[in-house]
Amino acid sequence: MRILSVEANSPAQVIGRHDVLFSEEIALLKRSVGHKEYQMGLLRAELEKVKQEKEGFEFKIAKFDKSAKDLEQLLGSLEEFKEPEVSDDEDDDEPNPKVEKKTVKSLHP
Repeated sequence: MRILSVEANSPAQVIGRHDVLFSEEIALLKRSVGHKEYQMGLLRAELEKVKQEKEGFEFKIAKFDKSAKDLEQLLGSLEEFKEPEVSDDEDDDEPNPKVEKKTVKSLHP
């Protein structure tokens, strides 16, 4: 029978290999976190830009609404002074008024 010899790893060797593996994983995680923080910074900047655009649009909408309301009031006040319109149907029933021509004599001969 053959006896296979198994080299026993010393605890220091096991710990050393684990330290290397964990150090590599920690470095990858730090890079990943750094990249995600960078992306979050970009998104925050974009969010601020969108908020400013939104505020600009809200201001323009408020200004437009006020102008539209002022225009409606103006048009409403103009309709109060507007003379009533006569429809074409009513004109057919009434005869056209005659226009008389008058001549004015000159005072200077």
